[in-house]
Amino acid sequence: MQTAQIISTELDFDNMLIKVLDNLKHFFQNTSMCVLTYDSAENALRFVPATLKYYRAPRSKKPEKRIFPLDGPSIAAMTARMSLVKGESVTINIPDVSKSPEYLEMLPQSRSELCVGLLGGNHELLGILALERASISGFSGDDQALVETVASQLSLGMERARQSEQLSFKTTVAALTSWAADIAHDINNEAGEIKGYTYLVKELAQGNEQIIAYMSKIEESAQRLFDAGPKSVQGKQALPLNQAIKKYAEQLARQRDIEVEFLLDEKEHHIFVNPTDFRRVLQHLTRNADKAMRDIPYKKISILTRKAENSEVEILFRDHGPGVPDEVQLSVFQKSVTTKQSGGFGLLLTRQFVEDMGGTIRLLPAEPGTGATFSIKLPITKFDEVNIE
Repeated sequence: MQTAQIISTELDFDNMLIKVLDNLKHFFQNTSMCVLTYDSAENALRFVPATLKYYRAPRSKKPEKRIFPLDGPSIAAMTARMSLVKGESVTINIPDVSKSPEYLEMLPQSRSELCVGLLGGNHELLGILALERASISGFSGDDQALVETVASQLSLGMERARQSEQLSFKTTVAALTSWAADIAHDINNEAGEIKGYTYLVKELAQGNEQIIAYMSKIEESAQRLFDAGPKSVQGKQALPLNQAIKKYAEQLARQRDIEVEFLLDEKEHHIFVNPTDFRRVLQHLTRNADKAMRDIPYKKISILTRKAENSEVEILFRDHGPGVPDEVQLSVFQKSVTTKQSGGFGLLLTRQFVEDMGGTIRLLPAEPGTGATFSIKLPITKFDEVNIE
């Protein structure tokens, strides 16, 4: 009942988990506990950073890794596998973890472990609630029944929080798009005026190469104002992916003095997208990479393309900065996040652009200090020969 009250009044995902585990701690003292969420794209579990305050593993066990493949060892992974197969919440209560071949030692003092699957209304796996104790047979039948009840309520809360995050995302993007559309007309008019006067100055400055060079840069800036407006009215068309990436990424990186490393698939795949919106996706990612590497003298990004499953092509966009902080990794595409590693509303708009193209975008897990890698998957299309203008 206490858990139900928490999830009915708290919509923020992290705050909800903290309050639920705080409450659970009153009933399970001297117990380590955590929540792991299920990443279907990685087929893996990862710690929810906010819950690690209740699960303090020694540094030698590298809890900062925070990701566990479902085909790897751990009682939580075994619980997740069985929950996926059965399509229902599975509970595994191990009275002596030293006798379990699945046990992955994270807490040296643990002797017993209890894991419960967290499932949504459509029987999709949301994650795992895990508890560990330093005593053998640490969880009785009554303990298990209580944890299962809490897990059932927690599943409802997680699903509700995700729905709230999705609604917040859609509302934020709609507001941003509306605001951008409102000022776009004025921006385009002013940019047109700048380009017009630039042309006149160039005509009057014939023979003065320095002034002409300055005017050309001003003209380029005016053009970027045109390109930075809201969603383009230009229609979708088939684009050769590698060709488009090389053209757009080289332009964007050159403006910010960033080197680009291309690792492109030998086969040219084609995508059916709005070219301007596709360029904006690369623009937002390049801008974020530039911010992340602001303290690095030599800035570099790497872009890889490869064939993925289900007739999709994958783009991996990686910077060589410090990476995205653990505490915001799960929310960079849900709400505005502003740090040196990620910026404001840019990633929200990037997600919307990618989803409008029929694709998905996510931040891949990485070791600290190895940079941030974004994965974009887009459907491959068939077409007649096209060129990038």
